[in-house]
Amino acid sequence: MARTVNSDADIILLDEPLAAMGVKEGAQILDLIARLKEEGNVSMIVILHNYVQVFEACDRVNLIQDGLITLDKPTSETSVDELNELVVSEYRRAREQSHAEAAQQQAEASPTPEHPLAPHRDAARDPTLGDSEAARTGIDTPKRE
Repeated sequence: MARTVNSDADIILLDEPLAAMGVKEGAQILDLIARLKEEGNVSMIVILHNYVQVFEACDRVNLIQDGLITLDKPTSETSVDELNELVVSEYRRAREQSHAEAAQQQAEASPTPEHPLAPHRDAARDPTLGDSEAARTGIDTPKRE
């Protein structure tokens, strides 16, 4: 982080800069981001998953879902609640889709009369099978006289 700040970069990408940081170190990084923002000499793209930190460190928020930007707003025009609702609704949609796909797969895998694991049709109880020995037993034997 120190090398990046002291370089002459026009854009700085900070990917989870607060991850695995203690409270003190996290506060120092947020202070550094605020100072760089105030100086206005560099643009920053900050990737954060903690929405409170997003609102503390950023002027604008983008939410990316399935590779698409689904929200692009100044932080002053949105809220932690709105971000939470967007993400939770996406989780709900994905979960419902997963359940529907599992139900479809289960329906496709259940035995049908043509399926080898389907219950055997009993000729004595099913008049559509006829009354021959072959229909009852599946074995065609000649009749003795």
